[in-house]
Amino acid sequence: MKLIIDIPDKAYGIIKYFETALDSTYKKEDNVGAILTKAVLNGTPLPKGHGVLKDVTNLMRGLYTDMQTIEETFTSSDVYKMIDEECPTIIEAD
Repeated sequence: MKLIIDIPDKAYGIIKYFETALDSTYKKEDNVGAILTKAVLNGTPLPKGHGVLKDVTNLMRGLYTDMQTIEETFTSSDVYKMIDEECPTIIEAD
């Protein structure tokens, strides 16, 4: 399962600072603390000021399968509007 969490910068910094010590301490795979610590260490921080993150998979499949018709029928602003209206937002812009 993948989750997006929001933790304070200070907490993230502490975990990163003690990464080596935590790695040797939390070897057990059934230890919830170890699992969560490793998840934070292996996570990808979102950059400050990021834009909205959307799931565009279904829309892109449709666009890819019928690209020639789309290029003849829709303008780039039409495609932008489809993305804005039809793709669920996962995370709002920062």
